[in-house]
Amino acid sequence: MSIKKIILTSAVLILAAGQLFAGGSSRFRLEKNKDILLLAAGGGTILTGMVLKSFSLEPRTEPAAWLTWPVFPYNKDIADASNYLVAAGVVVFPFLLDSWDWHEAATIGVMYGEALSLTWGIKESLKAVFTKYRPYTSFSDTPADLLSSADRYFSFPSGHTSVAFTTAGFATAVFAASDASPGMKYLFGGINFALAAGVASLRVTSGEHYFVDVAAAALLGTASGILIPALHRLSNRLVKGPVAFSITPGTAELSFSY
Repeated sequence: MSIKKIILTSAVLILAAGQLFAGGSSRFRLEKNKDILLLAAGGGTILTGMVLKSFSLEPRTEPAAWLTWPVFPYNKDIADASNYLVAAGVVVFPFLLDSWDWHEAATIGVMYGEALSLTWGIKESLKAVFTKYRPYTSFSDTPADLLSSADRYFSFPSGHTSVAFTTAGFATAVFAASDASPGMKYLFGGINFALAAGVASLRVTSGEHYFVDVAAAALLGTASGILIPALHRLSNRLVKGPVAFSITPGTAELSFSY
C-alpha cells in the first residue's frame, strides 16, 4: 500500500470513528487560575527550550550503538508524508464534542493547547541538552541544506512523534470520559495510537530519527496528552468503576465499591 493510501485510510478511519463513537467534552471544565498556571508553565517550558537551544553545541562524542539504530538515508517523500499524518490526527477533535457548544469547543481547544505546549517545551529542552546527529548525516547524498543546518544535531527526541502521541493521548483520554461502550473506547484509542505509531515509523524510515528518538517522544507525548485532560475532569475522577482514583486540592483518594 502506498504512503498516500495509508494516510488517506488512516484519516478516513479516525474520522469515521469520531462520527460514530465520539464525545466526552462535557465531562471537562476550564478553571481560570488553573489554566493560567498551565498555560504559563507550557509557555515557560517553550521559552526555556528556545534559550537552551540557542546555546547548544554540536555533539563531540558518538552515542552508544543502541542509540543510533536503525539508520536510513534521507527520503523527502516519506518525511513529507509524516507531516500530513501528524495533521490527519487532529481531524478527530470536532467529534470529541458532545454538542456543538462554544464552551465545550473552547475547553477542548484550551486543553489541547496546554498539552501541546507542555510537550513542545519539554521536547525542545531535551533536544538542546541531549544533542545527537540525525541518521541522514551518515550519508553523503543528503541534501547540502540539511547537512549545514543546526537542526542536523537535534535528533532526540522526535518532534513530529511527540506531537502525534500528544494528539492520540489527548483524544483517547477525552473520549474515555464519554458514555461509549468499553469496546468503542478501545477501538477509538487504538485507531488514534495506530496513527501516531505510523508517524513514528515514517520519521525513522525517512532518515530523520532513530528508534530511541521516537520511543522517547511517544512516552512524552502520551503523558502530556493524558495528564492535561485528567487535570480538567469534573471532580477530577481519573478512573471510574469498582476501583476509583480521584484528586482534589491537596489530597488524593483511592476508593473501592462492591
